[in-house]
Amino acid sequence: MMDNSIEIESNKRMRAEHMHPITLTFKDLEMEEMYHQVRADLLKSNVVCTCIIWVLIVICQSIVVQEVEVLLPPFLPATILLAIGLLLVMAEEFPVLPVSLRRLSTRLARATFGRKAFICALMAIISLPSMLTL
Repeated sequence: MMDNSIEIESNKRMRAEHMHPITLTFKDLEMEEMYHQVRADLLKSNVVCTCIIWVLIVICQSIVVQEVEVLLPPFLPATILLAIGLLLVMAEEFPVLPVSLRRLSTRLARATFGRKAFICALMAIISLPSMLTL
């Protein structure tokens, strides 16, 4: 417990020294720039989780609505867009895909704002069809 307490206090002190408490950005601009260059390994798992959530939403709504002609128009384009998003994020893992697509995937994984915007767009793609069928 003592080691844990010391570690927590050390983390709090370092956060107070190096970060803005409200914006959670580094006070040193150079460190902030380095942080933005760090590759985020969670993007792939976030997109896969988003696709799993989408499949569960489709299953639940198909059980509730039970009319294919109501579900198909909003769900089909959303499913295609999510599949394209998943392909884009996972492209760098598959050497058989075109180099330009793999390069775009790598660039997306490294861009902090791009990652956030991409995940927000995927969440919007999920939200809109789900609300339309309600």
